[in-house]
Amino acid sequence: MKIQKYNGGFSFKILGVLIICVALMVTSVVFAYPQPSCTAKEVTILDPGIDPASIKVIDACECASDTALIEYSYSIKANTNRYDIFAGFAVNGDVVYDACLEDISTTTGVFSSLESPPENDCGDIPGGTHLVEKIQMQVSCDPDGDGNIDPKQSISLLLGWTAAAGGSGYPGVISDPKCSTFGPVDFDMGITLDLAKTSTDPSGLSVSSGTDTFNFASSTTCPTTNTITTLTDGVAQTALKNMGVTGFDSATQSFPAGVVIGEDLTADWDLTSISCSSGGTADLGAGTFTIPPGNIALGDNVVCTFANTYVPPTLKVTKVVVDPLNLGTKVAGDFPLFIDSIGTTTGTAVDISAGLHKVSETLDPNYTAVISGDCAADGTITAAEGDVLSCTITNTFNNPKLDVTKTSTVNDGGDGTLDVGDTIS
Repeated sequence: MKIQKYNGGFSFKILGVLIICVALMVTSVVFAYPQPSCTAKEVTILDPGIDPASIKVIDACECASDTALIEYSYSIKANTNRYDIFAGFAVNGDVVYDACLEDISTTTGVFSSLESPPENDCGDIPGGTHLVEKIQMQVSCDPDGDGNIDPKQSISLLLGWTAAAGGSGYPGVISDPKCSTFGPVDFDMGITLDLAKTSTDPSGLSVSSGTDTFNFASSTTCPTTNTITTLTDGVAQTALKNMGVTGFDSATQSFPAGVVIGEDLTADWDLTSISCSSGGTADLGAGTFTIPPGNIALGDNVVCTFANTYVPPTLKVTKVVVDPLNLGTKVAGDFPLFIDSIGTTTGTAVDISAGLHKVSETLDPNYTAVISGDCAADGTITAAEGDVLSCTITNTFNNPKLDVTKTSTVNDGGDGTLDVGDTIS
């Protein structure tokens, strides 16, 4: 039995059957060596390299913590018998993975032990050209560890070997002088979505000077939520982390559900536009943008920009005059109305800032004023972001009063008895 490290797991080879047990925690870097020059030509990948038709993504990058699994085929040439053939790849100048080539491909009949006596290590190949099919390679979706998915990665393919029978075998180290390199080759491993947000306040009334924090959600991305805080009025701000598109179908090499991304709408911000570099359909009322599956493909980076305009709180003051006897001379327009000492017109909604305000009028002693609605009796009101407020000042005419007093005098002659001929006045 041979036990070898396999990108965060172990493989066991028993009687030529490969069983791969992937550990629960997949590490993005198995081996990290200084970049070899790999200029030897004894075993090489033949031009044009990987057969494009053979490339298949088995597991795509959907989350930054994922490990993509990619399958491909290529032909190699050995000038003469070479032993312990192992393959790997390098990203950003480091060899990040290597394994026995026969163990990560489905090729049969190419690899055998050419050593005498046979050694149970990496397979050997005779001189000549050989097609190695369905090689499977695991790649970190976030190789630089910044929390963002890299949907397209440039990877150098490496081969290593020993030149003589009876070599040390696996685990060999892909390093000079017995190694060759091909590429780099670009691999498309996922689709990423970058969010950008522009907020502006033409009114100049927002507490945060045209900036705010905006929340986004999608059932077709990883993570499913994201947040952007704009910093400058009118200047686009991008999310700190991108979002990976989920729902990959290996059979069709596509994302059948497409993408639907939405913003959490609030009363104080009007969503004025959504655009995505992929194209699609915006629904401003729902705050969503839909990208159909045919508009996106592996390797794409889609940028979606949401634009919002600040909606300040509004306050409407309405004047009502009550004069049932029509004895007064004034109508609603005769009473000057004010919001914070600034004149306003009855029934007109006025943009205000969030915070404390006061409604008032020029008083007339002939009318009694009562303030009602969203305002307190003294006319004060506290506005919050997005509020639509209304206050009413009712003036009732103070009708003039006429008091009538009735008195009487009895002329009874002083005897205290009302007799015939006595008078009452």
